[in-house]
Amino acid sequence: MPTLGEIFDRNPEPDAFRASVESLNGDFPFDTAAMIALGEAYFRRHPDSSHDRDRASVLIGYGLVRVCAVERILRNLSPSSRAFFRAVFKDPAKVGPLAERFSKEILSADLAAVEAEMTGVRQEIEGIPKGPIKERFVGGISHLCTVLYLVRMQVKKMGGNP
Repeated sequence: MPTLGEIFDRNPEPDAFRASVESLNGDFPFDTAAMIALGEAYFRRHPDSSHDRDRASVLIGYGLVRVCAVERILRNLSPSSRAFFRAVFKDPAKVGPLAERFSKEILSADLAAVEAEMTGVRQEIEGIPKGPIKERFVGGISHLCTVLYLVRMQVKKMGGNP
């Protein structure tokens, strides 16, 4: 199985990379070493310096991280739950309307599973040495953390125990 860095080398366009990673359904190594290898592949294509930042390249980096993290944290969910979380990560305004399709028990259980996976991803990111690779990973998952908070509030609103 190719590493995430190799997948990026072969598919440097964001949509092609996303499609390749999504096809793996979260079945790929996503430990600190895999994260660093992806970061190195990304920085070979999008060099960075503290005095000459390219906003578009930074956003591409965040997007690569997000795709990998999303697929990893959703890997054990049902197809319908996976579709829900993918949709709300893409558009957080959909949390309320899409959550209505689930019982509070299912949504609460799915949220707990996703948050447990996210804890593992965060722990691996902590192992990345300080620098631009770690910055891309921290920035890449920040949006996901915000959306998980919104889902947690939705579960609470539904009378569940997040």
